[in-house]
Amino acid sequence: MEKYAFKIFGDKKMKPRIFLSSTFYDLKYIREDLSRFIMGKNYEPILSERGNIGYTPGKPLDLSCYEAIHQSDMTILLIGGRYGSAASGETIEDCFSNYLSVTRKEFRTAVENGIPLFAFIDKNVYTEFELYEKNENLFAEKAENQTAFSFEFIYTEHRNVFRFIHELKTSVGLPIFCFSSVNDIKKILDEQWADMMKKYLTALREKKTIDSLNTTVQEINHVMQKLESQVSVMGSKIYDSKSEFEEKTSIMQAYHAIKQSVHLFNPVHNAQRKIYDADIRHCIDAFTKSINVIRQRQAVEDDFDFQECSKIIIACLNEYALKLSSLTSTFLQNLDVLFDVLNREESKEKVVAMFLQKPEDLITL
Repeated sequence: MEKYAFKIFGDKKMKPRIFLSSTFYDLKYIREDLSRFIMGKNYEPILSERGNIGYTPGKPLDLSCYEAIHQSDMTILLIGGRYGSAASGETIEDCFSNYLSVTRKEFRTAVENGIPLFAFIDKNVYTEFELYEKNENLFAEKAENQTAFSFEFIYTEHRNVFRFIHELKTSVGLPIFCFSSVNDIKKILDEQWADMMKKYLTALREKKTIDSLNTTVQEINHVMQKLESQVSVMGSKIYDSKSEFEEKTSIMQAYHAIKQSVHLFNPVHNAQRKIYDADIRHCIDAFTKSINVIRQRQAVEDDFDFQECSKIIIACLNEYALKLSSLTSTFLQNLDVLFDVLNREESKEKVVAMFLQKPEDLITL
């Protein structure tokens, strides 16, 4: 059992694969140091010079590097003063030509495939890049005239390095750092990897909370479904028939729809601070009339809205000297139920009776 557990735990598949992308000759010592640093974290470094990449006979070597990036979990890009050899299919016409190097294509491969990437630029090279950007027109003029690139930089061998850095800077969401020594790179990677671990653990905790909430919601929905079933069963037993139960439910729904969405006042009776039964009946009659008008307008007008609904209700109430104090959008949401209940005299009278018990539910003085 212990051997089996050790085999699973020690499997290379558990280790993050980190691809080191850079030119070789000018940065080989940094690559070696970073390789040891990565292995010290129990991660797996992928370096072309270490034989970590499986090359396919008969195919250009750089194509295998791009395939290795596909199988990596992260890419570390190092940019020094050299630009590097051309990628397969690229041609170099002169010292001004903007060709695609292997390292630059490795970078694009990582970005295009969503591989997390950290870019590190030699501090001296980046300083020269800023000088190049400020005088870019001058260098462009040299290129157009096909004259020699007379201005030489101390740390940067090829102007394409600057073009590469410019591409990095215009890439959205790409972390770019400058370094003076390999220790700068190690320190930054330590901090970034620690932050990634913290975010991962936070995401796990939040997922657990969300899963718990989803479970709670499912349990509540399940309880509500059982309650609804029980209420339906009880209602069907209390009432003589299913249709009677459904009618009672519709009347109650219509009552609450009006109660929650409509508030009125009667200016005629306001001084007496008294509500008459006639106000209730007139109000329900006005709603019945307005609902029929609204249904007709909705059937022929595509842009019919809540404001138009309010105007119709106000006009119908004015016929009975009643004034609308406020109206909410729930009125329109329950229009079908109101139309069905208020257009049947018997059910409309039952709604009126419910309001007569508590007239303050409908009319506010």
